[in-house]
Amino acid sequence: MQGVGLEQWLTAAGFLAALGLVWLLVQRNRHHLAERLATSRRMRVEEVTALAGDTRAVLLAVDGREHLVVCPRRGTPAIAPLPAAPEGPEGAS
Repeated sequence: MQGVGLEQWLTAAGFLAALGLVWLLVQRNRHHLAERLATSRRMRVEEVTALAGDTRAVLLAVDGREHLVVCPRRGTPAIAPLPAAPEGPEGAS
């Protein structure tokens, strides 16, 4: 039985180095990449919050309008459109 040769170790090290370099580039540019990917999307999950038991509240933006979706683990989700958020400092409490 032959052992692993130097050539195999160098190939594996080169592959891992290239993979690490790609990961580093993605991490450094993740905000720019996320913006570019999000421009063509019509639907975004703004926030998810756990409620009582296995129920979750999801704030969903569709075409610039926000909707509240309450998702129980079992059963039908309830969807309610939300009014536009007020602009300015008096809207933030």
